[in-house]
Amino acid sequence: MNYKKLLLISLILITSSYLSFAASSSKSLPKPGKWEVSTDFGTFNFTVNSKSDHVENVGFKLSKFKCGYVEITGGVSMKSKEFWPIKDSEFTSRLNLKVYKITINGKFDETGEQASGTWEIYSGGQVCKGEWESKI
Repeated sequence: MNYKKLLLISLILITSSYLSFAASSSKSLPKPGKWEVSTDFGTFNFTVNSKSDHVENVGFKLSKFKCGYVEITGGVSMKSKEFWPIKDSEFTSRLNLKVYKITINGKFDETGEQASGTWEIYSGGQVCKGEWESKI
């Protein structure tokens, strides 16, 4: 009987220690709200929804950006509640306007208050790329 009690107590202690460790080492969710980013091509922004599980808005402003034989000036914004999920603190946004394509890859840090990633613009048969970072 004492052996069973000792085993049960040991099991409870191990389980509570594991749960305590898992809770203390978990990442924070990305902070909801609008994130602003400056890049070589101009600016872009994205909005993390209130549940921190999707990017729900993405906007781009390009200012005389030359990639390939095309110079791009203009802006576009997109809205979707399900199109850009955040999984394992990462997201990808793709925009295809035939003349050019933009891809944004992002990753949130463990605090959920900083993000960084890469951008790519395909235009005029050429791929232009760079890195970005943002803090909310």
